[in-house]
Amino acid sequence: MSQLFPQARVLDLRARPSHGYRAIHVAPMIDGYRVEVQVRTNLQHLWAELSETLALGHGAPEPK
Repeated sequence: MSQLFPQARVLDLRARPSHGYRAIHVAPMIDGYRVEVQVRTNLQHLWAELSETLALGHGAPEPK
């Protein structure tokens, strides 16, 4: 990914997980817009989806 977008910001949450959430976030500029790509395994994706659903079900005003 860094070869495709050398100026991208990279945040590796595997090293510092937040609430058990782990993924690599790559934020390149594309056509003048900053976009975010999350690189994660199927298990990491399942955990992210589950934690979002549980948070919304317990009064969270919006997704994390």
